[in-house]
Amino acid sequence: RCPGTGPMRGLLALAAWLLVAPVLPLVAGSRALLKRALQDHQEGRLNQAVQGYKDVVQALGDGTPTDVFSNLGAALLALDRGPEAEEAWTRALRRDPDHVSSHLNLAIALQNDAALSPERLEAAKAHAIAAIRIRPGHAKAHQALANAYQTQGDTAAAESHWALAESFAMDSAPGIAAAVTIPRHFQGHAPGDVIEVAVTDRGPLELRVRAVAPVVVDIPGFLSPEECDHVISIAKPKLARSFTFDESSDASRTSTNAWLPLGTDSTVARLRDRVAQLVGLPLKDFLPLTEDLQVVHYEPAQFFGAHHDAAAAFQRRLITVLFYLSDVPEGGETWFPFAGGHLSEGDAEEAAATPEVARGRIQEQIAAAAQLDPATEGIRVRPKKGDAVMFYNLDGKGLPDPAAVHAALPVLAGEKWAANFWIGGT
Repeated sequence: RCPGTGPMRGLLALAAWLLVAPVLPLVAGSRALLKRALQDHQEGRLNQAVQGYKDVVQALGDGTPTDVFSNLGAALLALDRGPEAEEAWTRALRRDPDHVSSHLNLAIALQNDAALSPERLEAAKAHAIAAIRIRPGHAKAHQALANAYQTQGDTAAAESHWALAESFAMDSAPGIAAAVTIPRHFQGHAPGDVIEVAVTDRGPLELRVRAVAPVVVDIPGFLSPEECDHVISIAKPKLARSFTFDESSDASRTSTNAWLPLGTDSTVARLRDRVAQLVGLPLKDFLPLTEDLQVVHYEPAQFFGAHHDAAAAFQRRLITVLFYLSDVPEGGETWFPFAGGHLSEGDAEEAAATPEVARGRIQEQIAAAAQLDPATEGIRVRPKKGDAVMFYNLDGKGLPDPAAVHAALPVLAGEKWAANFWIGGT
């Protein structure tokens, strides 16, 4: 549940796109209600979608298809209405005890609690195990189960299920290239170039190219000071210890983090819409590809060592958009040790040959980063309140780009607040 290791909250959005119009006869008008609810859901009108699904349930009663309850849960969770979402998925399972997506979503949602009780954790494990029983080889269910085991302190079981998740995800590795369909309109520029992108609620944004291998772009003034303060205020009550499963990633990670669903409130929704415009995607296409907003807090001396945001096979994060929510008097930079050509052309070609080779090269780069001096190697982006940095994690073939290894350097004075969207699907 962290950069480079597979945050589970992002998986929840996937259930929202599984619903199809039922083939069973519907009572008069219910098909139109369902079609409207689906459209609202896909286009991010979550309150309208929730009401639409509830209207369908009221119209159909006991004849309501299971997927309607499943989608209702996904929309509710995106509005940060977790208990209602859990109830919707529970109702789906009453209708169909083998409904895989409802088991998976409950396995994830039950763990999304800063004060996670042993009872909820055991229930989450049971739902993940049920999803695996129903659909053997379910990578996401193994990932959810691994997260639960790690929370319980059973590292061996967690690593076993993360390995299974990785293995099963690799079986469908060609799908990773689908993320490349997001427009890569920031390539073809040189460091120092300034690109102007129109964003309706903020006016034109200036994007400053810092590197092209990988693509790294600074975006001054992406958020207003009021938006920064608001995101911090709603994240504070949800903060929990950040963790990773991949200790080989120099995975010292000493921050706390929280997850804000895409429809938490008007501010988070506005940032979501702004990022969709930034990457050039209609909202209906952007939403299924985007994980919830992660908010991270670093106190003095805290940091996150070298890692990669798409290192695991079940992560298809083409783009990271990172927001700085506070100024940091000293330290806390985002460091890209290999940006700008530390990888030779031959190395890059070799790394991109297959997913397995690329991930092996990433581990080599992570190890090599420990020997480099951030003051003289690569590029550093200094945190400034309201600014953002965007970078690509995959190469032109849709494979993890070893040059996109990065780190959050230690905070030397003050504190650091940041947030990020991952785009490309998990």
